[in-house]
Amino acid sequence: MNEAYVKQKIILVVDSFLFLLCVIGIYQISEKAKLPFEINTRGNALFIKSEPNISYQFLNNSELVAIDNITVRSSEAIELITDTKNIGDTVLLAVRLDTSIEKIKVTLTNFYSNWYLLSISITSLLFFLTAVFIIVLKPNDVAANIFHWASLGIACMIDLTWANINKSFVVPYFISRIPFHFSYSIVPLLFVHFTFVFPNKRQKFFEYIVIPGYLIAFTLGILNFINYNSYLSEINTANLNDYITAFNSSRVFLIVCIIFSILNFLFSYLNEKEISSRKKLKWVLFGFLIGPLGFVILWTLPILTLGKSLVPEEFILLLMCAVPISFTIAIVKYQLLDIDYLINRSIVYTIVISILIILYVSILSLIISNFTITNQTTVSIISAVLVALLLQSLKNQVQKYVDKLFFRVQYNFKEELSRFLSEIKQYNDTDELSEFLIRKIDSLMPVEKIAFCYFDNDKKQLRLTKHKNFDLIAGKSLFIKEETLKKEFFRIAGERSSVEAEAQISTIYHNTLLRWKISLVLPIISEKSELYGVILLGEKKSAAKFSIEDIEILKNIGYQAAVTIRRINLQKQLILEMLEAEKLQELNIQKSLFVSSVSHDLKTPLTSIKLFVNKILEEEPDLSKITKRNLEIIDGEADRLSRLINNVLDFAKIEKGLKTYSLKENHLNEIVLKVVDLMKYTLTINQFDLKISLSEFDDLICADEDALIEAFQNIISNSIKFSTDEKEITIKTFYENGYACVSFADKGIGIRQSEIDKIFEPFYQSSRGRNSDSTGLGLTIVKNIIDAHQGKIIINSKENIGTELRIYLPHKNQAEE
Repeated sequence: MNEAYVKQKIILVVDSFLFLLCVIGIYQISEKAKLPFEINTRGNALFIKSEPNISYQFLNNSELVAIDNITVRSSEAIELITDTKNIGDTVLLAVRLDTSIEKIKVTLTNFYSNWYLLSISITSLLFFLTAVFIIVLKPNDVAANIFHWASLGIACMIDLTWANINKSFVVPYFISRIPFHFSYSIVPLLFVHFTFVFPNKRQKFFEYIVIPGYLIAFTLGILNFINYNSYLSEINTANLNDYITAFNSSRVFLIVCIIFSILNFLFSYLNEKEISSRKKLKWVLFGFLIGPLGFVILWTLPILTLGKSLVPEEFILLLMCAVPISFTIAIVKYQLLDIDYLINRSIVYTIVISILIILYVSILSLIISNFTITNQTTVSIISAVLVALLLQSLKNQVQKYVDKLFFRVQYNFKEELSRFLSEIKQYNDTDELSEFLIRKIDSLMPVEKIAFCYFDNDKKQLRLTKHKNFDLIAGKSLFIKEETLKKEFFRIAGERSSVEAEAQISTIYHNTLLRWKISLVLPIISEKSELYGVILLGEKKSAAKFSIEDIEILKNIGYQAAVTIRRINLQKQLILEMLEAEKLQELNIQKSLFVSSVSHDLKTPLTSIKLFVNKILEEEPDLSKITKRNLEIIDGEADRLSRLINNVLDFAKIEKGLKTYSLKENHLNEIVLKVVDLMKYTLTINQFDLKISLSEFDDLICADEDALIEAFQNIISNSIKFSTDEKEITIKTFYENGYACVSFADKGIGIRQSEIDKIFEPFYQSSRGRNSDSTGLGLTIVKNIIDAHQGKIIINSKENIGTELRIYLPHKNQAEE
């Protein structure tokens, strides 16, 4: 622990010293001098480019041969010579004018603007802070240590570049440039080294590339430093050219190292299976392609080949800022941002901006060449407007192309999950749903094979119903034990080597999955642990492992699929119940029509029977007692059968809404007495003891007498039917709260509480009745009649004790109110 602390402390001391050198370097850069005009390179010659409004306009397009008698052939040579001077000093130029060479004195000016000084200060500070942050956060990480020194080296390359040699303090100028010359050759090799240890160590070819590379880098650093000191010791053409040649060797080495680093990172990316490691490499490649590669393409190569850079130094500094940001995210927390989204948008906007620049220049050239326009601002505005109109549509088209070409297997978790939830709602069939699930998952994460297995809950079997390339298990089924379904680990399972280490999955079926070449098993299971099926997945086509994001979105798909299957099953059950109800309703209607038709046919002969019985009883006085008794039985049975027929006919009218009632003033007690008289035969033949208690009160009601007689007869018939040993019926009338009431009480078998709500349903018959000579319509008709009179029915019943049924009919005065 102490050793690590001491090591970190030493590193921070070195960092502080280098930071001090860089601060001095920025000051020296601010004092850097240059010629008062621009220099262009044409072949091997340098030409002066002077603005019309300055005093050296006469030198425009003249060839610059030498400065203070030192021959110059490149912009670096001019820069190194002017570094020995101060701003405001005078130098002697040898300039070729026509055919002669003239000596001309010029005064040097500031090389860099204040904006550039601010830019390098911010950029180098960013590299310093990143270096310190990385080493403090991960002091024992090899990749972090390498990047720490690489970041410091880049800061030194920026701040300790060539500057005014006359403005040194604290340390001599030539010593302060040691870090610059060594950084220029070692930093590229540090990036090469970084490619062998990040995100994972790779020893192959390490000793053949990295170790010799460091030897070359140190050799180049020493040569550069020696040649630079030689030039500073004796400023002449030979020493100057020797140093530039040596320094250009470092530039070539830098280019080789940068290209090799990018290629090595690409090799690692293509061979890496872990999604997390691939994303880390994407961050590094993103920073490399923007920073170092941009530096090589836009700065180093142009200087070597053209003698000058393609872009201002400020732009190079801006590109280099991508390195500390992207590398730090890759090392510390690669999930901080979505690198795929960032790369996607970077590619899109780079292409779009490039196309728009070409379009802008083309439109501008087209307008100028075909139209005579004096105001150039108008042309620029027109071109800009036309380009702006194309921006959004062009961006959308490029976005689609880039997504299709580079990001076929990528997805946005939230967007895809939201789209899946909206799409799955439209499915109402399990076969169609299984096809959709296979298609959807295969589009999100293309796999070699995929299958859907439906779980038969009755047989406890998984049966493969739909699949793609899963011929190995086609037609097979798997029995699932009840105890397996109850276990908590019956969740998403997989073959360990096919899934990232960070992903939480079950591996209990590892050997089985290997045997059947299944990489992942996704149970379709509800929140109540109800299994509806499973989805089987093979390896990814990309050969990558299933990531944490893949597992999470699959879990959500499985849960939503379970919800949808449950909904489909409930819908099917509801449809079946509706069909069953419709069928029963149709049967009831047919039954009613049949019974009604038969009842009509029976009524005519029944009326004739009753008519002739009554005629015989009235006209034949000499009948024997037995004959008279038999005729009375026939008459009574005819009355009972007539009531049954009337019930059927009345119910038919009720069903069709044709039943009407003629409400008139009647006395309830009188109606009860008429009912007793009509039921006298039935009560007698069944040996019932009838007790009547009619209260004296104003029993005037507004009622249909025939309807109430029918209702009361049905109630008494029900009491007879459901009485066994104690054959007693008590009828009472009384007044209560504005109602004229009648109560029918028996000592029969009673009514179960579960049946009380059902006894008024059409055709309902309790299985506890002593006979079945009933249509099951009596109480239905009773309720319809009482409801039509705005009355109410109250039933009090206890099993094996008896039943009391009370009818409440509004008193006439109450009805009128």
